[in-house]
Amino acid sequence: MKAMSNETIENEFVTVTDALKERDYKNCLKTTRKFFAPTAWVTANLPAENKKALAALAWHLMRCVDFLDLESVDGLSLDIWKERLYELSDAFCGKCRSAEDAVLVDALNRFGIPKEHLFEMMTAADSWSRTRQFATYEDMELFSAKFGGSMMAACAPVLGADGTDYFRPAIQCGQAIHLTHMLASLVPNLKQHQALYADADVRRTGLSVTRTMMRQSSPELKQFVRLQTSRIEKLFIAGGELVPLLDFGGKRTMSSLLDYYWAVFCKMRAQPDSILDTTGVLSQREKLALRTRHVMGTEGKAPVIGVSHGH
Repeated sequence: MKAMSNETIENEFVTVTDALKERDYKNCLKTTRKFFAPTAWVTANLPAENKKALAALAWHLMRCVDFLDLESVDGLSLDIWKERLYELSDAFCGKCRSAEDAVLVDALNRFGIPKEHLFEMMTAADSWSRTRQFATYEDMELFSAKFGGSMMAACAPVLGADGTDYFRPAIQCGQAIHLTHMLASLVPNLKQHQALYADADVRRTGLSVTRTMMRQSSPELKQFVRLQTSRIEKLFIAGGELVPLLDFGGKRTMSSLLDYYWAVFCKMRAQPDSILDTTGVLSQREKLALRTRHVMGTEGKAPVIGVSHGH
């Protein structure tokens, strides 16, 4: 990922102004739309302020994703991770070292987003950089709860969630989406030397990582994919209960996002070899159909979406 604009030199703080925040919200929107291109359209119906807040959160997610490419040779936290942690802590004390941090703090303040979610995402990234493996599926599920789950919990208030009832389904919804994404991206991740799978599952199914990386089908691959989908389904069902807790626009956005990843999930379950396709699990036609539903206001077809009386 290309580095975003930095408003300051090392060890100096930016002077936060409305003009600076407005400009960098635009930078975040531009950068994150490109990074999340396959599903960026699900926010098209939201008000501008909500889109900007989601873009600031997505920028933070992108920073955390960057840490997944790093590796600690001694099993200790990386210095660059510690620096980022200090930067984020300073930002919440009103001392922002970059314009991107300024808009991130602004988004949290505007929508009452608990800052703990951002630190949980960083904790997950740190854990991965120190171990670079998951011994068991439980380890992987915990990582996903802190990474994808915390991201969804941070987004929920922007989508209209209030109180505390949304927290648990938001975590599970984020897990379902994140685990589905990791399974669908298994081959590209392997090519980038990211073993985002449980070692115990590879041994259990006899999966050949080398053959999989070469996009070669096998009975073991089918068993491996179906083992993963059998676990993810319950998270989709529980996570779908987040939708009724959102406002009208949030319901539409989340319904379309769940429609998309439920489609990916169902295709992998029915056709495990689809994860080997060089163009991705879903075809362009399938993606267009999902996007068209959102434009037409007919999203929400995934059966795991909770009952909503607002849309």
